[in-house]
Amino acid sequence: MCIMAALVGMSAEFPFILVHNRDEDWTRKTFDVQDNGAVIAAIDSRAGGTWMGLHKETARFAALTNVRTKQKVPTPSKSRGRMVQDYLERGSEQWEDYYAYHTYMLMRCWLHCSDIRARQHGEPEVYLRTCVPTVGGGECTWETVCERLDSGHVYCISNEECRSVNTANFPKCAWLKQELERTIKSFNVESKGKEGALKLAEAMSIAMSSTVNFAEESLPDMSFSPLTKEQETILQRGPYIHGPSAGFESYGTQTQTIVISSASSKSIYYFCRRTEGSADALCLFRGPVKSMHYN
Repeated sequence: MCIMAALVGMSAEFPFILVHNRDEDWTRKTFDVQDNGAVIAAIDSRAGGTWMGLHKETARFAALTNVRTKQKVPTPSKSRGRMVQDYLERGSEQWEDYYAYHTYMLMRCWLHCSDIRARQHGEPEVYLRTCVPTVGGGECTWETVCERLDSGHVYCISNEECRSVNTANFPKCAWLKQELERTIKSFNVESKGKEGALKLAEAMSIAMSSTVNFAEESLPDMSFSPLTKEQETILQRGPYIHGPSAGFESYGTQTQTIVISSASSKSIYYFCRRTEGSADALCLFRGPVKSMHYN
């Protein structure tokens, strides 16, 4: 039940911000963020891919979530995390083999200064590509749908089956979107560069680490899920899943990541921390910060 949100053109100093909670079985460990090569990314220990990464030379960026659907899903031949790696390393725009991956929502963009300055408002062009089912004549086929995310908005998606980010209606997505919008609008405009990015990451981590008790009637219909109704309710309570304390023995929010681009420092900051459903998830983003600088 991963969730991610992008703030596009909501701040002149920080034109692109992305926050991501990775929910996963804790036996499927995450290796520490690697930046000794061309790509900054945390690596999945099982399939070897990544759900989010940044290329240090080209500033290509991508992040994804899976899609949960009641439709029969074709057996994938590739891990969707490999799709992120392929895009970062090769920048491929060829999507004919989308069916080779499991269902997904992939957000991608370039964060390089030369691209940013060429655009009217200074923010990168961000695209969301979704692999969705189309049911017709009793049969289900799969296709990809691509949309550009307009500037001046906050976008939030989880694992909902939808053809557009604007039709996503999970209550926790609407809640996180509202909280992040409030956070960026109230953020001190004098905070800039690395220190400003760190303060912003800390401020946004509060919403990322929250749970909310939504009214039962507002929760999505997940009757097709093999999980119990109680378990599904826990998954929908908010952006953060606390693991055992929430009723799951070995499942919860395992990693939190925030990527922030800074116009004044011409840098992109990559914050990542392990949480593994810990009750102290509200700890601030301290420790090593990965970053890249562009001309």
